[in-house]
Amino acid sequence: MTLALCIMSAYPRRFSYCYFTASLLKSSVMTKRQYADKENLYSFVGLTPLPAPVPPMLGKAIGYNGEARFVSFHWTPGGDEADYDDGQRAGTGEWEGYLMFVGHPTVYPHLTQYNLGDSDSEAQHALILDRQERALYVASIKDAETFLAQQWPSAKPAMTQQEYFALLLNEDLKNMPQLDGIDMKEINCLIAEQDVLVEALQNWLNKFLPN
Repeated sequence: MTLALCIMSAYPRRFSYCYFTASLLKSSVMTKRQYADKENLYSFVGLTPLPAPVPPMLGKAIGYNGEARFVSFHWTPGGDEADYDDGQRAGTGEWEGYLMFVGHPTVYPHLTQYNLGDSDSEAQHALILDRQERALYVASIKDAETFLAQQWPSAKPAMTQQEYFALLLNEDLKNMPQLDGIDMKEINCLIAEQDVLVEALQNWLNKFLPN
């Protein structure tokens, strides 16, 4: 269970509508497809390498717990959150880790010419993390989506809009975590774990600051 979901149970007025809507439209129901991780299948056209340091805990610190090699991150004004997308599943990440990373002095100078989104505007670019090689790229949102789709075999023929949203709703409700019985002790524990990740992220990046 993600930290965001746990906090949602404690503060339902703020999170219930926005989080459910975002997860319903973005994250739940995509056809299960086999992960294809072969180097010669990837075309890096449209991606720009970033020479920023890449912490080993970066993906988890921004809230990605999937297994894909490549995952993108950007900010969305809808809910004012950091989002992740691996080409198959997308969702709301952890904003503290995201802001710590993109705002760090060793990273921010490499991002000034790109629009990763903010509280008032949609992102035009996305960061792409190569979790295997610990490399970082930036691309337009369209190019990032095209690149991430390479990780997965071709999708099945498109469904009608009605079939798609019916499947979305069914799968989202079926897979929704049960929040009954979660207490503040467990929530605080998850918050503390995220704080530790963010602190580790900052300390790792600080090693690259000039003396």
